[in-house]
Amino acid sequence: MDVYAGSGGAGWKVTNVTETAGQNPAGRFVAGFEVTYQLKSGLTGTVFLPKESFNEDAVAAAVGQAAQILHNVSQLQSGF
Repeated sequence: MDVYAGSGGAGWKVTNVTETAGQNPAGRFVAGFEVTYQLKSGLTGTVFLPKESFNEDAVAAAVGQAAQILHNVSQLQSGF
């Protein structure tokens, strides 16, 4: 049985972590980690965290926020 964090359709789990380089909020390229996650719906996404701020709480916060946005966007309709 898979264990998903979060609630409702935005429940998520981390599926992969890769050490890489990416941009920090200031736009500089820094060493860090790309975290891949999957929603209960099967959609996947990634977030980047700089190495200096990489910890469990930071990952949970970043993935939780991104997962909620991905879930909300996947529910959009044009009202046709």
